[in-house]
Amino acid sequence: MTQNRKKSSLDTFNFESFQEEAIAKLQSGQSLTGKGGVLTPLIKQLIEASLEGEIEHHLDTCQDTGAPNRRNGKSSKTIQSASGPVEINTPRDRAGSFEPEIIKKRQTVLNESLDNKILGLYGLGMSYQDIRNHMNEMYGTEVSQGLLTKITDKLLPVITEWRNRPLESVYPIVFLDGLKGFPEAIKASFPKTEIQLCVVHQIRHSIKYIASKDQKEFMFDLKKVYKAETKDLAEHKLLELDEKWGEKYPMVLRSWQNKWDELSAYFKYSAEIRRLVYTTNSIEGFHRQVRKFTKSKGAFTSENALVKLIYSAYERIKSKWNQPMPNWALIISQLDIYFEGRLKIQL
Repeated sequence: MTQNRKKSSLDTFNFESFQEEAIAKLQSGQSLTGKGGVLTPLIKQLIEASLEGEIEHHLDTCQDTGAPNRRNGKSSKTIQSASGPVEINTPRDRAGSFEPEIIKKRQTVLNESLDNKILGLYGLGMSYQDIRNHMNEMYGTEVSQGLLTKITDKLLPVITEWRNRPLESVYPIVFLDGLKGFPEAIKASFPKTEIQLCVVHQIRHSIKYIASKDQKEFMFDLKKVYKAETKDLAEHKLLELDEKWGEKYPMVLRSWQNKWDELSAYFKYSAEIRRLVYTTNSIEGFHRQVRKFTKSKGAFTSENALVKLIYSAYERIKSKWNQPMPNWALIISQLDIYFEGRLKIQL
């Protein structure tokens, strides 16, 4: 170290005075963190003391290597911390070669804690303006929209990696929601796949075309079809349904008859597998949860803005998936029998 080292900010910091002042502020009800918080002066002193140590080390290294260099005043900037905004005086050197480590030259956030808070709020579907208001109210921190965009953009490489992750070689069951023509497209690409249309969707579609006065009775008869013990019994009940209601509601019955092969695939399996595959309610539930996050946005400025929010929603939803699939050991064992050699289960 050089012999004429300047006193650091900690050398001149009166801890006893700070302690007395901090206790008085806390007793008066002043916040520990946030704008004007009790800890803010201490954070400033600790950071500036670290910066002083860094530049002294840097100047000593320059002297050892014979490179002429010396101090050149200080520059001031405000950084955001979990305890609120802190104004920092960063020492400079004449050669411009000093690169501080604790607070980088262009760094405006003290550490990742604030970033994580912002990403958490963003993942809840809050708008940038809502996040700015929340951060200002809770932490006394002014966060610009540019900084919010920069922080949430940290998700983009993670999302790219996630979207390009390698998939499993075999999926016993795949749920797909929505578009018409899926069965034909799936058969064209994966001819050995068995397709089970969502029975719940079919019921909803059917009931829209049944007069309200007939709906209760019609549903009572229709339930005998999709709740039958066997496919033969289900087909018998479907014939009875047609005899009773076919003349009055031909379009509805024709829909069940035309799609019967793909609506009745689940009858070949055990009750455990049937309950799992006859409806796409699970994926519908996931989509419904995603919409809770996206519906608060009137519009998205770019595709990336939408993708970032959907990924954040997915991560939050996924964190609640901590319950094992009921009877999965039995289900996978039975599927291995039905599709011998295709699941490649290794014990």
